[in-house]
Amino acid sequence: MAAAIGNQYALNNEGGRPLRYKTVDDLTCEIDDYFNTITTTRPVFDHVVTGKDVDGNDLFDKVPRLNNAGKQIMQTDYLEVPSILGMCKHLGVNRKVLLEYECRDEYSNPIKRAKERVEQYLEEQLLGPTQVAGVIFNLKNNFGWKDTQTIEQTGPNGGPLLVQNVSVMSDADLRLMVEIMERSQIQGEVVDIESKE
Repeated sequence: MAAAIGNQYALNNEGGRPLRYKTVDDLTCEIDDYFNTITTTRPVFDHVVTGKDVDGNDLFDKVPRLNNAGKQIMQTDYLEVPSILGMCKHLGVNRKVLLEYECRDEYSNPIKRAKERVEQYLEEQLLGPTQVAGVIFNLKNNFGWKDTQTIEQTGPNGGPLLVQNVSVMSDADLRLMVEIMERSQIQGEVVDIESKE
């Protein structure tokens, strides 16, 4: 639809509301700000005995705890549970708009990284003493997690299942098969599947 004559705001407008975040950097900074407002990060220290005082009591010193790469371990504590909706509220957009941003190639990566941070937090909650039903629900519905169950059916002694086409069996063989099923207490019925042409 063409712009109304004299509508200066519609000139060169391809339609739709203009983007709230004009650049990927703007969006990335706001996402980082969201996580920074709901977390505190502190270095982790060990208290190591460094000697004795004049009375023979142990003297301790704070020593940075290092990981296997030799870097100081930092611990992040969440002041608020990270969530997609919480991030949307901070960004000033609704969930649908966030999904629309994610569909744009240039904005996709920062949003995926943010969602992964939320997913990581939720996954870590599964390992703790918290009630996990809500966490599991969230992971299944928002992050594509699934319960999977594999059922394998086998024949006698773990062998293959044997399937017999009863439509080609003789009446005597069918009676014998019904008798065997009744003796072995197999539940089910034999159905004649002859085609009716």
